[in-house]
Amino acid sequence: MGYQIQFKSFKDTSYVLEIGSGTLTELTGGVDTFVTEEDANTDFFTPVRTQSGTFRYIGSGANDHATWLSMVPTDALSIPVKLKVGSTVKWQGYIQPEVYHNDYPANGGLMEHEFSVQCPLSVLDTIDINTNVNSHPVVTIGQLLHIHIFSQLTGTTIDRYYFQGNKDIVSSRLNTKVMWANFLETVEEGNAEGVSTVKIVPKYTCRQVLEEVCKLFGWCCRMHGTRVYFTM
Repeated sequence: MGYQIQFKSFKDTSYVLEIGSGTLTELTGGVDTFVTEEDANTDFFTPVRTQSGTFRYIGSGANDHATWLSMVPTDALSIPVKLKVGSTVKWQGYIQPEVYHNDYPANGGLMEHEFSVQCPLSVLDTIDINTNVNSHPVVTIGQLLHIHIFSQLTGTTIDRYYFQGNKDIVSSRLNTKVMWANFLETVEEGNAEGVSTVKIVPKYTCRQVLEEVCKLFGWCCRMHGTRVYFTM
């Protein structure tokens, strides 16, 4: 189930906010329908720049609670959000999992609902790097970024990667090979019968790996629309 909110900016630009997927039901935007900003904990030296914000809509009628409930996420990837101008995606992310509540008016009238959103780079902190070491014992930095980090963001569209700097140097860096085992560790677990098993588990989240790659090459990573930028 999906929804859309049409609204205009102060500069009279027409926007559509798409929430979820599938057939989109129209909702009425609230005050400051959609607002995002760079997170306060990011500064000039932060290798991965994240954004968060809110969207608001006006609910009414007998089905309002069901509509609101369908937008409460079960996890960080469950409900994607895309802000569009025409067919161009200007911002994308997900509804942030947190405790939501509503105090409905006694007369059953109009009510403004608010949900928090976070950008895909923030969500990477909730995804562990995968443990499939047998199929990829050695990976390049390019494979690590595209296949093992950004491809985990289901519901997000990424159509370009941009890297600042000399083309040959960037190519050399993306083809640098790393051992997959660097991102894993083994732990011993015991059950109630006292039987121990050794498991391979992720040592890092996808965002932690991305941050280390950025630190290694002096990159700063940020997203704009459907594109990922690595600047220096």
